[in-house]
Amino acid sequence: MQLDNATRASKIRIIYMAIPSLVIIITALIYLLSDTKDFGLAIMMGGVLVVFLIVMAILRFYYISIYIAPDKIRLRYKSLSPLPSEKNSILIKTEDFYNYKIKESFFGIKKSLVLSMKTPGGIANFSKVSLLSLSQAEINKITKALDILKIMNEKN
Repeated sequence: MQLDNATRASKIRIIYMAIPSLVIIITALIYLLSDTKDFGLAIMMGGVLVVFLIVMAILRFYYISIYIAPDKIRLRYKSLSPLPSEKNSILIKTEDFYNYKIKESFFGIKKSLVLSMKTPGGIANFSKVSLLSLSQAEINKITKALDILKIMNEKN
């Protein structure tokens, strides 16, 4: 199974960039084109902008590319935030795959995937990856594929 959310991720990235820009442009136009020089509106628009950026930082939208096959699991992801971020990748051989968990947070809105693998020292958990930029159908495909791998490993 191969899944890639490039088109949806690009739309999210555009929204991520457009909303702060629109808030700044609207505030600037109001001050330039009106006689009011009250800073209440600027403070309110700044507050809206700060709240938006905080919520987006908490939610952590990612571009996700996942490949699940009989020989390996490869998960690549990159943050969609406007700040520069690094590309991350998780590669697990199928025989080393142990388990996965879908964790919910932020009032059940944010779903994150945590993969586990067997190592000589025990079970290792990878860092969680937010699945918020995926649809529910895509999340279901991922869980079904991982469930099949988990069952295959339990038989071996």
